[in-house]
Amino acid sequence: MGDLNQILQYMAKLGELDTLGVPECSHPFDDVNCFRDDEVVLSLGRNLILQNAPEHNDETFIAPMAVE
Repeated sequence: MGDLNQILQYMAKLGELDTLGVPECSHPFDDVNCFRDDEVVLSLGRNLILQNAPEHNDETFIAPMAVE
């Protein structure tokens, strides 16, 4: 309960700030959706991946049934 009181006191203190003339914003940066471009790259071959599997059928992993 002490942490909550400290948070509320801090929020009240922030409420005392003079924000007149400060534009409202939801994020401090103007950047929007800064994602890298999609790039096609080679992946590992199926045989290379399956060689480490305890069980496989040359196409997929074989795992124990989780739900009957």
